[in-house]
Amino acid sequence: MGETTALLVGAGGREHAIAEQVAPTVDRLFYVGENAGIQQLPNAYQAPVGVEAGDLAAHLRPQLTIIGPEQPLVDGLSDRLRAEGLAVFGPSQDAAQLEASKYFGRVFAEGYGIAIPRFNLVTTPDEYRAAVNQYGAATDYVLKADGLAGGKGVVLPESREEADRIAQGMLEGTLFDGAGEEGLLIEERCHGPEVSMFVLSDGTNFRVLPFTQDHKRLGDGDTGPNTGGMGAYMVQPGQLTTRQEEKLYEIARQSIEGMAAEGIPYRGVLYVGTMMAEERDGDPVVIEYNVRFGDPEAQALMHLMGEDTFDILRSTDDVLREDLLVPSKLLGQQALTVCLAAEGYPNPKYEKNREIYGIDERYDGVTIHHGGTRREDGVVYTTGGRVLYVTGRGETIDEAAARAYDAIDVGGNGGGVHFLGMQSRTDIGWQARRAA
Repeated sequence: MGETTALLVGAGGREHAIAEQVAPTVDRLFYVGENAGIQQLPNAYQAPVGVEAGDLAAHLRPQLTIIGPEQPLVDGLSDRLRAEGLAVFGPSQDAAQLEASKYFGRVFAEGYGIAIPRFNLVTTPDEYRAAVNQYGAATDYVLKADGLAGGKGVVLPESREEADRIAQGMLEGTLFDGAGEEGLLIEERCHGPEVSMFVLSDGTNFRVLPFTQDHKRLGDGDTGPNTGGMGAYMVQPGQLTTRQEEKLYEIARQSIEGMAAEGIPYRGVLYVGTMMAEERDGDPVVIEYNVRFGDPEAQALMHLMGEDTFDILRSTDDVLREDLLVPSKLLGQQALTVCLAAEGYPNPKYEKNREIYGIDERYDGVTIHHGGTRREDGVVYTTGGRVLYVTGRGETIDEAAARAYDAIDVGGNGGGVHFLGMQSRTDIGWQARRAA
């Protein structure tokens, strides 16, 4: 047999988590981007700067190309590679509309009876002013930029003045890298715990992975601005009612079957962001779709698939290997992930090139995934807004949390991972931990 080669497109924390599981079962793992963590894997090879992922895949002919972030999927990379006879982990460009356009996702869900909040799409200031008055006080609605915004295009305004200012910036394209310029959604603000649901599918068959919970706000107590995610943990038995779990699985079924009925079979992993809405008697409503693994949820989840990760991901391009997704295995060890962010994040002008200390030490029951780093002359420096993800594992969620936090040196006293100006939350998993 020849060598097994995988190509990983993307180099953030999610991609490091995937690479960590795939690398041991392939001969060579090529990756596109810069990541000091992936770089340390013995069989990982970074693509030369400037080489386009599609051209590299055409040259390497890997057994699987894993597309981590959303932008290449929205740009149609998976379609190009499949047209060349290559196996891909990631949905088609048409299916990626679920994330590329929040409005598309809303209309799709509405058409298949999937529970969503009430919403309006507006494309001009006049339409905004007419629609926003239907929602009452500013704290009764959410503003969402239509388009890709790196997980930060959602604003929960506290006043009408703030809402008007944000809406104007979205429609002018001056916020969120232009997302919202073609339109924004005014959406009913629901209340309740959020649950991240990841659905693996080959377009027909599907399997729901264990539920996780993200923490979007920057600060403890869910305060501060929205971010791409400051931490995640595995939802514990008893946090969801039987009714809620049944309705979540029904949403997964409706979503996969609905895409197939649209003539857009969904292959890859579908992220369904849900809220157990008080306004719906605690039933789940879909607040967003994403077309890839979440970040930081992937860091808490990927280890569950272990040595079968490569085969499981590849099977979504053919027939899903449900035999490898064994429930007893997937519901085993607990995990909790804490994000370490740069000073100034989520402002785009965050600090970079800070030396990271304690990064090469070993911490019991802990894995550190790199989100935005580079290594130079043996020293690791920060390059991104969300720099590192510290994942603790244990028999219980409290043990996992204790291990993660023991590996983080918040005060910079030399007892764990730290860098100048580091931001992190101390309460990740507070919903499930006995002492958060």
